[in-house]
Amino acid sequence: MFFRLSFAVCGRKPRYRSTGRTLDLFEYYAPRNLYPWLLGLKKRERYACSATLISDSWLLTAAHCVASSLESRNVTMDPRDLKVQHTPDPRNDRRVTKIILHPDYEPGRIPLNDLALVMLEEPFIFSETMYPACIELYGEGVLSNSKALAFSRANDVSRHEYDKVWQERDPDCHGPAPRCQSWPIEDTQFCGLALEKNKKLVGGSSGGPYMENLGSDAEESWAVSGVVSASVDREGCDQPVTIYTAVHPFKEWIENVVEGGQ
Repeated sequence: MFFRLSFAVCGRKPRYRSTGRTLDLFEYYAPRNLYPWLLGLKKRERYACSATLISDSWLLTAAHCVASSLESRNVTMDPRDLKVQHTPDPRNDRRVTKIILHPDYEPGRIPLNDLALVMLEEPFIFSETMYPACIELYGEGVLSNSKALAFSRANDVSRHEYDKVWQERDPDCHGPAPRCQSWPIEDTQFCGLALEKNKKLVGGSSGGPYMENLGSDAEESWAVSGVVSASVDREGCDQPVTIYTAVHPFKEWIENVVEGGQ
């Protein structure tokens, strides 16, 4: 089961009406167009992290992306230094008015309770080509073994472009190779493992979503059930494991902030 905030439709890819013009397939299939809720965070005009639009005014991301420093527990960066990228044209970047870290956020190599909410200065207007993501607030999806979608983008890359990386939940945070070392995680975290060996999330992917389609193929409902928090390379493993902050343990906090504005 998923949850939607402030809008009747969520997690649906855009529907385009025929105009009679030739369709640019490269643009049509670009992740930023198929998943319009996937947004970039730019610190002082440079891309740094990803985020997910969950309502007309609020984005969900990782706390370590918007804290004042990697060591800061409860101080955010100046919202005036943060912009939200949703198209390739920087003139369309949106300003931010508020950043809220989860009150129990703990920084570190693998941060704990690594969630933050970012409020836009100007809300989005939703349409057939722009919907927010659903939120998986009940833990059903993350407990399944269904494949999920993550998005990879390198730091400082100005182009609003992402690579899709299909992943599956790794319940033991271990990986497929017998020599892989298991990695200890908390109950509020889970691990994702790429389904293709040559695919992985690169440095600027922090804050991005772990997304599962909790609807049918006809009535899709793409929901964010985790937020990229860290990536760990382990001895004896041919690929890193991605550590996510699960969304469902923070259901009450997300609802209170988004619906109450604080």
